[in-house]
Amino acid sequence: MKELITKIVNTKAQIQKLKYKLEELEERKLTVGSRAISNMPRSSNRTDISDIFIRIEEVQEKILDKQIELLHLEDQLEEKIAPLKSIERIVIRYRASGLEWNDIAKLVGYSARQSRRFYDEVMKKDKLII
Repeated sequence: MKELITKIVNTKAQIQKLKYKLEELEERKLTVGSRAISNMPRSSNRTDISDIFIRIEEVQEKILDKQIELLHLEDQLEEKIAPLKSIERIVIRYRASGLEWNDIAKLVGYSARQSRRFYDEVMKKDKLII
């Protein structure tokens, strides 16, 4: 289960990086697009706006693929944690969302140490099942 949680956290980070890349490309599109409209002379090594549109589409497709992958991973996690106690499920979900122990503790109303114990107990149970 720990590996599944790590995959979820990593996939979310990959999606975020792709979204930042998309924002950069959108900004570049605006910059290149405004130069293309002007009558200013162009250098021979300029970026063609169509290249940027193609790159934007590729990044959008990668984001969609990663989001679908994330949904499958989250479904797998939900299946694994379904039989657990409510507090254990909540702690696992928060951990899979990438939160640190102090943040989880504030959200669940237990200490960071106790929140970590819930998590560790689940991980021990999971190893016994496998």
